[in-house]
Amino acid sequence: MTRRTSWTAIAAVGLILGYILGSVDIIRPAHAQQSDSPQSKYQVSAYAGQGEEGVHHGCYVLDTTTGAVWHVVKGGQAERVAQRLP
Repeated sequence: MTRRTSWTAIAAVGLILGYILGSVDIIRPAHAQQSDSPQSKYQVSAYAGQGEEGVHHGCYVLDTTTGAVWHVVKGGQAERVAQRLP
């Protein structure tokens, strides 16, 4: 087998494997999970920032079942900021 023939064979095998693996649904796109349970699911978004009083930390917590949103500042209690998101 010549050098050109071997590279052609390798390229052909690569194309065939790429086609086969590309047609298989190995990687699925992310999507929201449907839940039949009454338990809530939560999503948390944390932040930190620099202000006149120094660094401040906090987070927003979203109840994905009811749509309620809470704001929590470092060391503080959770305060509801929205009953339900639109």
